[in-house]
Amino acid sequence: MNSRRKKIASSYVKGKYYPGLGYKCGATGIYYITFRFDGKHDYCAGGVLAFKR
Repeated sequence: MNSRRKKIASSYVKGKYYPGLGYKCGATGIYYITFRFDGKHDYCAGGVLAFKR
């Protein structure tokens, strides 16, 4: 999400989950990453964030 909490990218599209995504920032600022899980099971997850100049 951008600084106004508007969704700008997702790994869930048209009912399908994708293992990752890429997003090229159009401006400097604050971006938020949210993780959500479906179902009622215990989960183990990891997230990786990388920057390229």
